[in-house]
Amino acid sequence: MDAQASLFNDIAERKLLERHPGDARTIRERFERFHQLNPDIYRLFSRIALNYARKGTKRISAKGIFERIRYEMDPVNGSNFYQLNNDFTPYYSRLFIANHPDYKRLFQTRMIKTG
Repeated sequence: MDAQASLFNDIAERKLLERHPGDARTIRERFERFHQLNPDIYRLFSRIALNYARKGTKRISAKGIFERIRYEMDPVNGSNFYQLNNDFTPYYSRLFIANHPDYKRLFQTRMIKTG
């Protein structure tokens, strides 16, 4: 099994999304907690983004990366199914840019309206 497949499987073993009705935390606070509990999601996000960048892709979609992660973690593909919150995609792309400034143009960012 290659390293990326192994990472998908490791992530699939964890609970990836906390749901709490009436949660008063901002999206950013929820993202920070989620990221703290699930650092492998960012590592996988980063690995996928870097693979695209190194192949010469000029722009990619954080949402598209999330969809790929979801696909790889789908039970049809042998993994447990977990949900990733789309509200977190802008935070993952900004974290990637902060950690990889040479690829700052890889994601088109917009102002975050809430959270």
